Amino acid sequence: MLIFICYIIPYSFLFLCSISDIRTKKISLLTCLIYFIAGILLCTFFIQPNIHIIILNLIPGLFLFFVSIFTKGSIGMGDVIIFIILALYMPEICILPILFYSLLGAALFSIIFLVKKYSGKYALPFAPFITFGYTLFLIFYFYSERISVI
Repeated sequence: MLIFICYIIPYSFLFLCSISDIRTKKISLLTCLIYFIAGILLCTFFIQPNIHIIILNLIPGLFLFFVSIFTKGSIGMGDVIIFIILALYMPEICILPILFYSLLGAALFSIIFLVKKYSGKYALPFAPFITFGYTLFLIFYFYSERISVI
């Protein structure tokens, strides 16, 4: 049950945000609010992580917040909100690898655009790459857990 709460519910949140970001280049604040409230409730009653884990999980989101301000919105505030909400659902310190895989996916996709000589400035929706990073994280996380059990 805890695995469902910690990993599947955030996955549904990321899926909805990805669809919204691809279609409209915006993240639905109503969806974020619903998942934020659910995250607070689940974090309080089921996950009950150490306060240090929550703070450490919030650091990448705060880092993205300052990057967004410094770059005048190159990374949207919706993406920052996604990382902050995602931090509520993580029982361990896991947000940094998700951010790394997300940025790696976006970088590889951008390189493909450069090779194809795509002209013009293109606003790349980042939420699908966060979903990609989260998926890679889950694959590596569960694979490493399975190996450590054997």
